[in-house]
Amino acid sequence: MNALRPEGPACSRDELSRSGRGAGVNPRVPRGRTAVRSASKAALAPARPGLGLRDRFTTRRQGFSLIEMIVATAILATAIIGLLTLTSVSLSNAAVVREYDRAAMLARSKMSELLEVHPVPLGRPIEGAFDESTRWQARLDPFDAVPPATLGRRMLVRVDLTVFWISGEREKFIQIEGYRSLRIRDEHQGLLGGFR
Repeated sequence: MNALRPEGPACSRDELSRSGRGAGVNPRVPRGRTAVRSASKAALAPARPGLGLRDRFTTRRQGFSLIEMIVATAILATAIIGLLTLTSVSLSNAAVVREYDRAAMLARSKMSELLEVHPVPLGRPIEGAFDESTRWQARLDPFDAVPPATLGRRMLVRVDLTVFWISGEREKFIQIEGYRSLRIRDEHQGLLGGFR
C-alpha cells in the first residue's frame, strides 16, 4: 500500500482544486489555450438545423429574393424606357431645327437674288424649285412712292418670299419679306394708281 502512494508531500483536496489537478483538467495546458481551441472548433462546426432567430435572419439576408429581383428589374426597365424616349424626342427636335435652318438659308439666298433681279416682275407671282422637295414662291408689289409718282421717280417695292419643303407627309413653309428701291418705268404706270 505504501508503494502505490505518490512521492512528495501530501496534498489536500482543496490544494488539488486550486492547482488545477482536479476535475479532469490537465495542469500542463493553460486554461486560455483550451478556451481558444474550443472556440475554433465551434467556428468550424457545420450549421445545425436548430439555428436561433438572429442566425436565421442573417443567413436569409445573404442573397436577393425573387421579389427584390423583379422590383429592381422593373425600376431599371422604366429608367431605360424614359431615357430612350427623351433621346428620341431630342433627335426629332434636332431634325426639325435642321430643316428650318436649311429653309431659312435658302430663303435668304433667294431674297438676295430678288433684291437685285432685273427686270423686276412687278404685280405677278414668280416661283421656282431648289430641289425635288423644296420650292419657293415670291411676289413683288409697289409699297410706297412719293407723289407725284411719275416716270423717272423712285418707288419702294416690297418682296414677299415663301419657301416650301416636304417633311415626312406634311408640307411646311416659312415666309420672309424685303424691300428694294426701283425707278418708275412705263410698264409700272398701271400699278401706281394709288400713289398719284
